[in-house]
Amino acid sequence: MTTPFRVAQQFAWQLARQLARRLARRPLLASLLVLGLSAIGMDRPVAPLEAPVLCAFWRVRDTFDLVLGDPGNPQTRIAAEFLRQATLAWRDWRGGTRPGVASGPASGVVEDPAAWLRDLATERAFVPEDISFYLRRPGEFALLVTGAIDPARWRDLFPATQVLPRDQGFAILLPDGSGRGHLALHFRPGVIFLTPAELEGNLVDALRVRASGLTERFKTFRAMVQRNPLLAVEADLQALAGILAANRSDHLRLGPPLSTVATFRLLVDPQVVKVQLHTPDETQRAALLALTEGVAGTVREAVASLSPALPGGTLTGAALQKFADSIWVEAKGQSVFLEAGGLGPAHPLAGLSGLALVSSIAAASHERFLARPRAAN
Repeated sequence: MTTPFRVAQQFAWQLARQLARRLARRPLLASLLVLGLSAIGMDRPVAPLEAPVLCAFWRVRDTFDLVLGDPGNPQTRIAAEFLRQATLAWRDWRGGTRPGVASGPASGVVEDPAAWLRDLATERAFVPEDISFYLRRPGEFALLVTGAIDPARWRDLFPATQVLPRDQGFAILLPDGSGRGHLALHFRPGVIFLTPAELEGNLVDALRVRASGLTERFKTFRAMVQRNPLLAVEADLQALAGILAANRSDHLRLGPPLSTVATFRLLVDPQVVKVQLHTPDETQRAALLALTEGVAGTVREAVASLSPALPGGTLTGAALQKFADSIWVEAKGQSVFLEAGGLGPAHPLAGLSGLALVSSIAAASHERFLARPRAAN
């Protein structure tokens, strides 16, 4: 008899394999889609950078609660297996792009990431609500985690000589990888953020007064965030393509037709999934339409191939099938749109791939920091 674990594993790998074949030459879009189907008392979003080229908001709380539920609950066990498989997949991908990562630290996280997160939540009294990310240009970004965060519960993770006192918490300086600057990892009540050290003070000021640097151009992104979605993204892929090209990475690149997209928007919440790709380049619109239709077809095929194995009468199985049946794609004006009904009761499962990536990177980065703490001086 097919077990829930087997069904979870089959669905994760069937979808991943088919998407990988379609998007092998477009790793950035693949990452965004995996994350989207996989981001305290302040106004949202608090965007400390003016005129960013990428804004992303992820409500991680629902997925986090699912993983930290009663281990005896079948849904919790399925979520834990999804999380383990996603962590292994991200580890393999990162190992292929960065030699040494696959055989690096944090093996315990890879083997049982749900248990690692459960221990982290208990020891640090940590319950995350949202994760947001903003990028303006190379070297100017902000990554924020909000939720139940007590700086005093995190201080012992770092050598005392590395802890820099701040007005409501503390900060740690980390090498930025260039050999020329540092990143600030800042802990304060309700917020953890990572940003270049020279922007730390600006971000603290923005959080203190609950200010947002987003202009009128981002009114749609702000509206998406107010829906309290699983994920909301807005990006200028033309500008982002230039940033990635400047980094000269073969694994993070963006070419046509995606590099012609002036506005990319993605919304995932329990009621609806929407994608918009807007380009003034009429010659690339047909290619964008074909790419989007290919992604829609991949999702339908993955769900259809697993329908016989899905347990009859389950809310999750019914929600996935309803979602697949509702997907439609069209070109309208200067944009290509993909829309579908929401994932309903299956939507917390959709955040597991993103949670696997963030948690595995955080754990591995902390291990590397402890191995060479002098690098932060």
